Amino acid sequence: FIGGIIAKDLKQAGYTVSVADFDAKLAEKFEKQDIGFVQVDVTDSKSVKAAVEDFDVVAGAVPSKFGFAMTKAVIEAGKPLADVSFTPEDARQLSALAKEKGVPVVIDCGFAPGMPNLIWGRAIENQFSSIEDATYYVGGIPEKKRPPWNYVSTWCVEDTIEEFTRPARVKRDNQIVTLPAASDLEPKTIDELKDVELEAFVTDGLRSLLDLPIPAMQEKTLRYPGHVADMLKLRDSGALSGDKLKSTTEQLANEWKATDEFKRDVVILQSVITGVGKQSGKRARETMTMIDRYDDATQLTAMSRCTAFSVSITAQLLAEGEFSTSGVHPPETLGRDETVFQRYMTLYKQRGIEFKFRVETLE
Repeated sequence: FIGGIIAKDLKQAGYTVSVADFDAKLAEKFEKQDIGFVQVDVTDSKSVKAAVEDFDVVAGAVPSKFGFAMTKAVIEAGKPLADVSFTPEDARQLSALAKEKGVPVVIDCGFAPGMPNLIWGRAIENQFSSIEDATYYVGGIPEKKRPPWNYVSTWCVEDTIEEFTRPARVKRDNQIVTLPAASDLEPKTIDELKDVELEAFVTDGLRSLLDLPIPAMQEKTLRYPGHVADMLKLRDSGALSGDKLKSTTEQLANEWKATDEFKRDVVILQSVITGVGKQSGKRARETMTMIDRYDDATQLTAMSRCTAFSVSITAQLLAEGEFSTSGVHPPETLGRDETVFQRYMTLYKQRGIEFKFRVETLE
């Protein structure tokens, strides 16, 4: 329940917080944490507007199919919004409305999209005079391999399955190209994860980043070796489509469910950008690596930490007026502002999430 984690983090940061949800039974749970509760029907714009009326900032974490309508209702209510709902629609369509209402809205502000957008926005504005290529590798894996899938689900199973069925948009030679789902498979190692072998494949997570002036870019998802081959066998058998999809989803949700032995996860984000350095004037490569792990003290998965804290931090920046430009913005817009970017880095570090940068000059 990402919303609850966002609320608790905001509470710990000193804000007065309430959770809005349809399930009224949750009220007692949050009251015990000194967090308020408001019942809301996110499918009803009047209900959404009534729910947010008495608040200064809204953090959105609803199912993707409800995200666009929720975002529109919050904007119509005149409230700043930090949203992680990953809507299939492009919420930037609502930018004119947000400007009319004078409210800033930040979309896709979770783990990925989210974190890599900040990195690439900063790179374009402050680190490079031109960029020739950018790739980010991203994944959430169990700390220990769990046969037969070597995978444990720490987020939406339906969205995980889509990584193997939805074609991936990338950029090649300054053109958006669509590649087959889960293609371009390659072995991958991360220096900070010694002796851990991984595989990387293209996925369709670039979204707004495709609009950046970078001629070649891609998102690649990380898994343990063998997982992709097994999933592609399942897909080719027809189990990931049509009438079989529902039962397959239920089966995988059960088989990927975290147990006490396999609850500890690792989240990886590595961004690799090649271009001409702004200060040096020389061709350079910037590598940023972020690795987070299951937190035993809070019993939060790394995936939930990286997702919820990203939304919470964005909401805090909106609440404090550190980002106040009206309109609908992807996170790369915020990353372009070095002061805002460094504020993100500080708040992430306070929560035990660190981004390590390495720049090397290329001949």
